[in-house]
Amino acid sequence: MLVPPDDYWPRVREVLDRHGILLILDEVVTAYGRVGSWFAAQHFDVTPDIIVTAKGITSGYIPLGALLLGDHVAEQLLADAGFPMGYTYNGHPVACAVALENLAVIERENLLARATTTGAFLHQELEAQLGDLPVVGEIRSVGMMLAVELVADRATREPLPMLQPMLPDVIRRETGVIVRDCAHSLVLSPALTMTETEAKEVVTAMRQVLERVRPSGELLR
Repeated sequence: MLVPPDDYWPRVREVLDRHGILLILDEVVTAYGRVGSWFAAQHFDVTPDIIVTAKGITSGYIPLGALLLGDHVAEQLLADAGFPMGYTYNGHPVACAVALENLAVIERENLLARATTTGAFLHQELEAQLGDLPVVGEIRSVGMMLAVELVADRATREPLPMLQPMLPDVIRRETGVIVRDCAHSLVLSPALTMTETEAKEVVTAMRQVLERVRPSGELLR
């Protein structure tokens, strides 16, 4: 959950174009509204050649993934004999129907805008309630993707020693709030339908655990 500068991906695109290299974006997590746009590519103002997606396309109601290709890539794959491949359940009609309805719900309920506004509110609450804790180094977010970086020293950003039991496990077990670990950060990817009340409950629950963590890595009971 490291947020690149605004010009990072456009500059990567320029370098790849200069050398004739395709840009493939893994948007399994970021696509379909997570960052406040349909795709993170739009948010970071870059046009990829290929996008790999899953998860948000059906909101997890049924397994489905999709590979999105630019016309110039598709033309190459379809030339001559094409690109022979296939899967037993490729293009399953039930999964595709769920995806279409799920995308319609996201659009109808304006969840892209919700991801932006609720994500900003959640970030604000995290800053307000966790920002003073000695083990919190930085809080990062793009839409409804957020990370709370854990440190042993706020000045040097030395990572917090890995705790046993792992902090995400403690938070889930004690509060019911679902977080996951990513290196030395606690990552939040809540539902795009989250309310401000639920956001406050999440932050309060996280503080109940994090305020007991010492920079040494000790978790007080």
